[in-house]
Amino acid sequence: MMPLKYFSSIYALYSGVAFLSITAVFFAPVIHRILHILQVEDEEN
Repeated sequence: MMPLKYFSSIYALYSGVAFLSITAVFFAPVIHRILHILQVEDEEN
């Protein structure tokens, strides 16, 4: 039963990272467009 716990733990970590990465890639263009609409600019030194 112990290997199943290890597999479950690793799979949960992998799934979490994969979900966050896919979500970030999916929403990046939307957020970028919103920032352009609001005219938010990077501060340059």
